[in-house]
Amino acid sequence: MKDISNSVNSQGGFFSNVLGILVIAVIAMIVAFNLGMRYEKLKPQKTNEPQNVKVTSQETPLKEDLEERCGKLPSEAYPKGETGWSDIQGPFWSSDCRYAISSLSIVGRGLGPNVSSEDTQKFVSSLPTGVYLYGDANKTLTKVYKNGTVEEWKNREDFTFNSEGKKYNYNVIDKKVTLNP
Repeated sequence: MKDISNSVNSQGGFFSNVLGILVIAVIAMIVAFNLGMRYEKLKPQKTNEPQNVKVTSQETPLKEDLEERCGKLPSEAYPKGETGWSDIQGPFWSSDCRYAISSLSIVGRGLGPNVSSEDTQKFVSSLPTGVYLYGDANKTLTKVYKNGTVEEWKNREDFTFNSEGKKYNYNVIDKKVTLNP
């Protein structure tokens, strides 16, 4: 008789364990369903309806404002020239503070009455005149055109400069010089 009662008790324990597992599984499914429904409500919905987007133009910041925002330019951003013989225009920060432009040109008329024009030309050609681009990310100063005077940034990728009476545009991404009409 004891064998039969032990068998019934062990089956009752088995059924209660199975029932407990089923209850836990049903509760887990209900919780998962509720979480899924909340996710669907929060998920952005795609529509084919056109949306109105307002685009406004922003003024180019003044050079003084850019220096305040971007910080002081390091000495590497300035082209090096002979003191008294060169004139540096700039450097001027781009609107996104990634680049600065500058130019170095020659001032003065000669080296003096006892110096030949040939010697003057040799000296002048040894000066590093040109239009320069400073990249703040890699801290390098690159000559992008043989001579000229920088004017202004048109946008964050293009700036203008004058050379020999013509106006040019330089794109810092394409690294191309184009003649402005």
